[in-house]
Amino acid sequence: MSTPRTDEVETANKFPASKEYYEMVVHARALEAELTAAKERLRSEAMDDYASIKHLQRELATLTAERDELQAELERADAIYQRSCEVEHELRAELATMKEGAK
Repeated sequence: MSTPRTDEVETANKFPASKEYYEMVVHARALEAELTAAKERLRSEAMDDYASIKHLQRELATLTAERDELQAELERADAIYQRSCEVEHELRAELATMKEGAK
């Protein structure tokens, strides 16, 4: 809260109506100071929220990239598994053919 100027105090002491005006001025200055402080708090909180959002966006991007890499690895592993099943089936068929030929 700002301190009253000397001339304001003297005027308020001389005239009762001026005293009411002076009190309103002091109250208005106090409200302006509170408003300024509230705006600063709001700006600070908004900046904190913005920083949190940016952090979450970076984390989301990292996790999305990791998911995509894992998906690609899963597809490669699935292709290898399918190929190994095909090879096993071919080998079993070849073995069966060899067994029949040996009889």
